[in-house]
Amino acid sequence: MATVTFLVHPERPDALTLATDTAGWLTDHGHRARILSFSAPDTVAEAGVEKDLTSVDLSGSTVAVSMGGDGTFLRVVRLAAEVDVPVLGVNFGRLGDLSPGDAPCVLLALNEVVIEKIDFGHTVRLTTCVDGEEALTYSADGLIMATPTGSTAYNLSAGGPILAPTLRAMVVTPVAPHFSLDRSLVLTEEQEVCVKVAPDRAGALVIDGLDVGRLQPGATVTCAVAERAVRVVRNEPQTFGNILRFRLLADRGR
Repeated sequence: MATVTFLVHPERPDALTLATDTAGWLTDHGHRARILSFSAPDTVAEAGVEKDLTSVDLSGSTVAVSMGGDGTFLRVVRLAAEVDVPVLGVNFGRLGDLSPGDAPCVLLALNEVVIEKIDFGHTVRLTTCVDGEEALTYSADGLIMATPTGSTAYNLSAGGPILAPTLRAMVVTPVAPHFSLDRSLVLTEEQEVCVKVAPDRAGALVIDGLDVGRLQPGATVTCAVAERAVRVVRNEPQTFGNILRFRLLADRGR
């Protein structure tokens, strides 16, 4: 007996209809089904009851089904990765590229972590340390720390390299650097990079396109490869060559 959890975008009535119909079919065949609808970025509704997203437990699910666009998929991935549940993406979005307080916190990024400037017309200065040793200081519009999955997104647009999706690595790429090194750094799964915001200007922290909050001067962000890979259900095997051609051709068509 399988347990399937559907997580649905609130403004996609066709997604909710499909989830409801599929859940009924599963129940009729002896399986279990849950339907949760995102009512806000940090809340979901189940059977008419709203709850905080952090209280959602997917540990009993056989598979989590994302029914929405990229934003829905990214939220589902964060929940599922915590309990090693595979994610099946059903695209109801527009693009379909993916089928802060003062206390320290740990956040999962599927695509990238970005520290970017806040003030128009100004850069942000960011000092990086790799494995505790000071490396490079960038004066730029921002700095991207991307996963192999995210290497074909913002990282690629900023001139960074494409990483094979099976690599256990991350890539650090500056965005429009001013009088500083414009090359990317590729780091292994054993390494970590710590980025410190210079004391003269604040920055903004953005994770997978979500504005997490402002980083005050002197704030630090540490990035490392997650211990566990995200499990994603695919309809058919995809080779790296096919993914690469599709991604590059899609970019050219935009």
